[in-house]
Amino acid sequence: MTNLIKMKDFLKNISLTIVTLVVLFVALEILFSVTHLFNASRSWSEPDDMLGYRFTPNAKYWDRLEGGHCSGVINEYGWRDVTWNKNKAQDTYRIAVVGDSFVAAMQVESDETFLKIAEKEINDTGKHKVEIMNFGRSGFTTTEELLVIRDQVMQFSPDLVVLAFFPGNDIRDVVRELAPSKLRPFFVLDPDSKALSLDLSFNLSREYRIKSLLNPLKQHSTFVSFLFENFNRIFATKQQEAYSDTDRSQPVKIGGYSSLATSTPDVRYVRAFDMNILLITEIAKILKGHAGFLLVNLDSEGWSIAEEEQFRKVDPSFDPFYFDTRLQSLAKKLGAHFLGLQTVFRDDWNKHQQDLHWKHWNYDGHKVVAHSLAGKLLEIIDSRGR
Repeated sequence: MTNLIKMKDFLKNISLTIVTLVVLFVALEILFSVTHLFNASRSWSEPDDMLGYRFTPNAKYWDRLEGGHCSGVINEYGWRDVTWNKNKAQDTYRIAVVGDSFVAAMQVESDETFLKIAEKEINDTGKHKVEIMNFGRSGFTTTEELLVIRDQVMQFSPDLVVLAFFPGNDIRDVVRELAPSKLRPFFVLDPDSKALSLDLSFNLSREYRIKSLLNPLKQHSTFVSFLFENFNRIFATKQQEAYSDTDRSQPVKIGGYSSLATSTPDVRYVRAFDMNILLITEIAKILKGHAGFLLVNLDSEGWSIAEEEQFRKVDPSFDPFYFDTRLQSLAKKLGAHFLGLQTVFRDDWNKHQQDLHWKHWNYDGHKVVAHSLAGKLLEIIDSRGR
């Protein structure tokens, strides 16, 4: 009899604990969903066997980063943009822009991004009707961008493809040796044949399988998504620290991709940049005969005089326009157009002395980039048939 009473008390306590936890979870779920407490939001991305991850088609998104926040709906094709028609309107010049977080621009509302501002600026001239399509996703490198252009962008028959290249992570993350995260595709160069092969082994890893299994929970619960995102953020920070280019036991120097702009570049980044050049060349081959090609350098390292002086104190050989010069030369070799933002940001600084950044571009930064992009696009469109 005593054992039966103890068993009943035990079951009663277990049931009470479960009910309490369920009520607490529901309360937290409602609180986080309604208030976005601690910037919590339900996940709008999903694992992808080719790209690592992608935005979930038709998912609602909400995010707050740096100086602003954004909300909206991912379109049916899995991109942060309006609904597109596969068939291009005859009177419309279609432009597909492929890039990373600067292009996805989750720091601002969709209408405030440089792509939407540039599109409006061109259409308002009345000379041309353009459609600018946003194929941006945070963390993209030239590897994923090549795959997206090959497998998705070309289905929309663009007249022009814009590759937004950001040296800050595009150079590092295309090679397994330097990339903090291995849950992504890598192209590998065969030393004998010089042929590129695609390594998708990440999607066979235990970590990727676990993410795939847990993703439905993140997409259906704001609170669960909040817990996982913060765990991932802590883990990613540790990864970044492990792959940091700063060695505190050594004298201060310009490291990482910035070292390429000096007379003593890091040889690992030289190899990584060479891989990027190969991938950009492959993109040019995909587009040849099908669409125009505009290469844009998103980098703004050393954009102000003061910032350049700081770099030069560390290394007098530092060239703040290195990537503009190098990528412009590459574009010319490939028969592509080029827009360099290192020069654009320096010119704006000389005129207005305004900071155009949070970490990514602020609202003024988006306007400056939009105006420069619109001008370049008009130049390209007007040059057709010459």
